[in-house]
Amino acid sequence: MERKMTEEILPKKITWFDKLKNAFRKMEGFQEGSRFILDVKPKIKEYSDLELMKIATIEEKLQKAINQNHSILSLQSGIQEKEAESLLEWTVQNARNEHRKEANEKLENMSLLGYCGFGQGITATTLKNMGLSPYIVNVNPTLEKQASRHAFVAVKLPIQTKEEIEEKLYLVDTTFKQFFLRDEVTNSQGIFIKDKRFGNKVAPLEGYWILQMKNGKEFATELLENGFIELTEENAKIYGDAFKLSSKSRKNPTKVPKRKELITGIEGKEYIQNITSEQMQEEIDYDDNELEEKWHVNVTTPLMNKMKLKQQSNHMTMEEKQEKREEMTRE
Repeated sequence: MERKMTEEILPKKITWFDKLKNAFRKMEGFQEGSRFILDVKPKIKEYSDLELMKIATIEEKLQKAINQNHSILSLQSGIQEKEAESLLEWTVQNARNEHRKEANEKLENMSLLGYCGFGQGITATTLKNMGLSPYIVNVNPTLEKQASRHAFVAVKLPIQTKEEIEEKLYLVDTTFKQFFLRDEVTNSQGIFIKDKRFGNKVAPLEGYWILQMKNGKEFATELLENGFIELTEENAKIYGDAFKLSSKSRKNPTKVPKRKELITGIEGKEYIQNITSEQMQEEIDYDDNELEEKWHVNVTTPLMNKMKLKQQSNHMTMEEKQEKREEMTRE
């Protein structure tokens, strides 16, 4: 997200209006005593060597399916939905590890403001290394031309169901948390933020709007926790509408939004078409060479590591292999 905001100085004295406002905020889903209006702990997972071997096996299965489908120009092979989620989970965890290293801070405390390009670069490059073709897109102009710039990734995976093979589309956004920052939502009497580009009158941050939408809180909770979510038409509408509504200037910046203001007239299907459109694709802010050489980011997948170890093993002498086995036995 790239938006500079100027904060209003709020009165220190708590008035009856403040008490009433806070009561409404609680009803609307805001969580008190937190840096965020929706405080969801991101899932953090450490992988054992055995778990990484399992991920590598799924990768290998995915690449075989992709190659087979490409060779016959048809969806004939895929992986299980749980296997796809395992690959996406590892991809997100890899990005989250890099976020933590870069900021030297606990992930649950990080706002992740300004990290979207970095997160997109890591996840997109990792998914490419798995043999996938991720969509490299930005909220502006893909979803809303007046919105702030925010980089994210979408990707299709071939999924094997009982009846058929189908491509499922997933949204991967490892920095979505920045849109739920309390101090950027609660300016201007808890309802609106100021932005000079819109005459200092603009609707609330994206997270506020999502909490007003049907199933919005459930959508946000899953995406904040996991870093990815299936991009169904319903989910695409929640995600897209939030950015569209937050970029809309209003005449009265202190007036409580009415329910009819949640209507954008755009369906989730249209957002998905834009996200997957070739015309909307962008260059990655951080490519694989820059990530590895400049930022020392690891975008090597478990399968790549497995193949590397196998190659090294092939060049080892019998004595070296015996020493390696003895070393592993001692450990």
